[in-house]
Amino acid sequence: MPNRKSKFCTPEVEAVRLRTDVMQSTWVSALQRVEAAEDDHALALIADFNLQTYLVCYDDLIIDQVEFDAAHSHKLRRALTGIWMFSGMCPDVISRIRAIQKSVPDPLPGMLSEEAFEQLVGKTTEGAV
Repeated sequence: MPNRKSKFCTPEVEAVRLRTDVMQSTWVSALQRVEAAEDDHALALIADFNLQTYLVCYDDLIIDQVEFDAAHSHKLRRALTGIWMFSGMCPDVISRIRAIQKSVPDPLPGMLSEEAFEQLVGKTTEGAV
């Protein structure tokens, strides 16, 4: 039988499917790294190099999943307190990440204070057009 693609499987649809697959597999990999982290230093590195980059790339597409998983993993919530670079994220995602960060009673040592956050976000949004 010939291998026929659906008429609905356009290059655009295939690109979205591929991006979604990559997004999901990257997230699963990040969660595995978080759960395997043995100390605060490891969590901070994961936050800085994995979670932060991931949220900048997929912010509004993945924030619901991030919130869901964070609600079920204290270690993930703690790792999210290590995110401090918000440039490139949409304002709704920034506020949702900050809400998670504020809910953590024992944040990573490098978590931004409210004052530092306001200064950073103010600088980030002042340059936006």
